[in-house]
Amino acid sequence: MATALFYDEALNGAEIRNVLASNMDHKDQTERLVSMMKKAANNAEAEESQLVDDLACFAENIVNYEGASMVVSRAVVAALVEEMTPHPPVMDNAVICELGDRLLKIVQPRVISYEEQAASIRMRLAEIYEVQQKYVEAAEMLNSIPMETGQRIYTAEMKFRTYLRIAKMYIQAGDIGQAERNLNRASFLQTAAGSDELNIQYKFLCAEILDRNGKFIDAAQRYYQLSMLPALTRSEKEDCLAKAINCTVLASPSQHKTRLLTALCKDDRCTSLPAFAIIDKMFKEMIIHPGELELFEANLKDYQKKSAGGSSMLQKAIVEQNMLAACQLYKNISFDVLGEMLGIGAEKAEMLACEMIADGRFQATIDQVDGYIYFKDRASGYLDQQVQQTFDQVNKIAEMIFAAHPEWAAQQMANNAASSSS
Repeated sequence: MATALFYDEALNGAEIRNVLASNMDHKDQTERLVSMMKKAANNAEAEESQLVDDLACFAENIVNYEGASMVVSRAVVAALVEEMTPHPPVMDNAVICELGDRLLKIVQPRVISYEEQAASIRMRLAEIYEVQQKYVEAAEMLNSIPMETGQRIYTAEMKFRTYLRIAKMYIQAGDIGQAERNLNRASFLQTAAGSDELNIQYKFLCAEILDRNGKFIDAAQRYYQLSMLPALTRSEKEDCLAKAINCTVLASPSQHKTRLLTALCKDDRCTSLPAFAIIDKMFKEMIIHPGELELFEANLKDYQKKSAGGSSMLQKAIVEQNMLAACQLYKNISFDVLGEMLGIGAEKAEMLACEMIADGRFQATIDQVDGYIYFKDRASGYLDQQVQQTFDQVNKIAEMIFAAHPEWAAQQMANNAASSSS
C-alpha cells in the first residue's frame, strides 16, 4: 500500500481508501475518484515532479487496495490514462513519459487484470517516442503489447496496423532485420484485416525493405506496381515512380532489369522526371558518363550510396551498364582502352568482364596474351538462349507426363524402341 504523502491535498490516501471501502455503487465511486484525479492532474501550482509523484501514488492506492472493485479500479486507471495527453498547465510529454513508466511498473504485478490499461499506456508512450524520433523505443513499446498471447482480443486489423507501424519504426531506426520480422508477422493478417489502405502500406514497406537490403530490381518492380494504384495521389505515384527508377538504375544487368527499363521508358509519366535521361540511355545501351550522374546521385538515399569493394553501388551499376554498351559499339577492344573508357583500369576491366561472362550477362572470349576481349553477336546469343530455354521446357513437360502416367510412358518408350530396331 502506498503511504507517501500527496503534494496535492485533493489526493488523500485515507479518503481514496474510504471511497473504495464505502457502500457507494460503482458509478459513484468511479466519479468521486476520477474527480479527485482530474483536480490533481490540472493543479496549476504543481511542479512536474510533484504531479508525477501525486498521480503515481494515487494509482498505486487504487491498484493495490485489496477490497476495491476491479470494475472501479480499471475505470479510474483508464481515466488517468485518458488524462495523459499534453494540456496545460503542467501535463506535457516529459510528464506523460515519466508518469507512464511509473504506471506500467505499478500495474505490472497485476497486469492480467489491467492488460487493456497497460496497452493504452504503451500506445500513448509510443506516440510520443515516435514524435521525438526515438524509433527503437517506440517500436519496443508497441512490441511489448501481448497481441497474440494476452487476455484481450485484438482485431486482425488492429494487429495488422500495429505490426506495420512497428516495421516502419524499425526501418526509420535502420534496423532492417527487426523491420522484416514484424512485416512477416503482418503478412499473415493481410486477408483477415481486409483494409485496402493498410495493404498499400504493407506493399510500400515491402518495397522499402527490399530497397534497403540492396535487392534493387525486386524493389523497383514493387515501387512501379505501387505507382499504378488508383488509390494513390498524383504526388504519391510520382514518388513511387521516382523510387522505381532509382532502384532500376542501381540494379545489376539482367532480363528483369531490361523488361523494367522497357516499361519505364514507354511510360509517359517518366519523361518529366529528372532521372529519365539516365534510364533512357540504359534502355538504349549507350555509354553513360560520370558528369551525367551528379543530379541523379544527389537524389539517392544515404543507404543507396554505400560502397562495395571500393566503389559505390551507383558506380558499380554504371560500370556494368557501360560494359554492356561496349558490346554494342565494338567487336573487340583492348582492356587498356576498355578500362580507360569505364574509368576502372585495365586489370579491373578484365576481372569485371570475366564475372559478367560467367554470369551469362553477355558472350565474349578473352585473349589474355594480347589483352583483348572479343564480343560475340548478342542477337545470335539471345537466339541460342531462347532455343535452349525451349528445349528445357519440353524436357520438363516430358518429365511431368512420365511422372503422371508411368505405365503409358513405358509403353511409348517400348514402342519407340521396337520401331527403331525394325
